[in-house]
Amino acid sequence: MEEKKFAHLREEAKKMLPLGSVVLLKGQVKKYMICGRKQKDENGDIYDYYGCEFPEGLDLEEDGILFDAGHVAMVLFLGYQDMSEIHQRFVLMQDLIDQVDQAKGGEA
Repeated sequence: MEEKKFAHLREEAKKMLPLGSVVLLKGQVKKYMICGRKQKDENGDIYDYYGCEFPEGLDLEEDGILFDAGHVAMVLFLGYQDMSEIHQRFVLMQDLIDQVDQAKGGEA
């Protein structure tokens, strides 16, 4: 079972876009740069990514946009990746798996 969980974790981590990636979202004309992952909104809903407008960047007076991987129509630029980036993806995915496991344990 642990082996299956690790394989799933590895596959999901591979799909996660690195910070700095620039994407075009479905139904949007504006480009967004990913500057955060696994972000919670005010209702507690978790989104895959937090992005800011590209090339404008973050504006402290305006919020960025929260979106899920399924909303990405096209990756225009893939952000920088090194071993620390890859490790961080695994950490994020393991945290999500742990949360799901805890939630399932609480249902019994």
